Amino acid sequence: MLWWTDHFKKLAEKFNELTQWQVEASRFTVTVATDGQGNTSLLAVSLNLDKMNNQEPYRLINFDPATGKKIWSTETGSLQSWAFIGSPLVVDGTIYVTAHPKDNQEIHLLAVGMDGKLRWEQLLGQPQVGNNWRGMPVYPLPMLQYAGGMLYVMTANGAVIAFDTVGRGIEWAFSYERPFTQNQQQFWGNQQTEPSDPAGNSWIRDGELHFKDRGAKTMFALDLAGPSLKWSRPIGMDTTPIGFDDKHFYLLTTGQDNTSLSVVDWSGRMLKSSKLPDGNDNVRPIAAASSFLVFLSRGVFQVSTTETDVTRDTRTFRGQDRESLGGTILRVGDKLITVSNLAITAYGAAGTTAQAAK
Repeated sequence: MLWWTDHFKKLAEKFNELTQWQVEASRFTVTVATDGQGNTSLLAVSLNLDKMNNQEPYRLINFDPATGKKIWSTETGSLQSWAFIGSPLVVDGTIYVTAHPKDNQEIHLLAVGMDGKLRWEQLLGQPQVGNNWRGMPVYPLPMLQYAGGMLYVMTANGAVIAFDTVGRGIEWAFSYERPFTQNQQQFWGNQQTEPSDPAGNSWIRDGELHFKDRGAKTMFALDLAGPSLKWSRPIGMDTTPIGFDDKHFYLLTTGQDNTSLSVVDWSGRMLKSSKLPDGNDNVRPIAAASSFLVFLSRGVFQVSTTETDVTRDTRTFRGQDRESLGGTILRVGDKLITVSNLAITAYGAAGTTAQAAK
């Protein structure tokens, strides 16, 4: 362990409060960022667990990845009145991130310097939000993509907004049907908890923006030259696009008796679907050459994307974390790191190349 921001036991100590206040775990994000001079930072959107009773907003924090030292935080300064939402995107030393003021629900696009100072902000609109059982708003999670000076904001609320970062104005907005339902509530112990949904994902390929919103049932492809809808395909609420190559894109479906990794060609034809042990919404696979590595409750599964026989395309590595629910798998240098609800485990990795959607 090189460093930590706080002791792990605090999560256990704060568990009842986290459940009581219906804290949205999906709003916690970590992003590795590099400025124009090649300096690396670790950007986190996080919540101060000691201030939950004060309706503390989600903050943007810049950490030194080598030491864990907090370089700056939006708890103070010109950004302290903002609540951040979604993962930031860093382009040429500028942090682009969506946020809303603490006292209203309007979503803004912010441009922040690597020094933590606000450069400019632009109102994007008023989202349609749900409410948890405490009556607190539950926000859609926007996603950001950048190409050729244009920042594309997928609002997860029925619109894609193209923002010109040079002229600092909205170039166009594309609307699509996005069914809206109030959040369902589930009981766990003596508390009500919100159900989770598989994460959304997006990428830009050959002038097309491909995306699926968190919790949505449809994947879209937009021709950015129009803009116009290239195609839309139903893939299910429990399915997430996880990567692509020249000929195919790849889908991960999770759920009880319903976990699989599928290969689909760009015409929309499913070529195969490889059955896997049960997974949950926190599973995050990585691409490795012509396969994907998926960390599930029964080990790490390597699914070949080129082997057409689904009875022969999967290899299993049981590993050390055998009692968990599975979770995220990462590649760091020559190590594979698995992160579950019980442990963080590192394994040696052979040389592979990754081309997952980002």
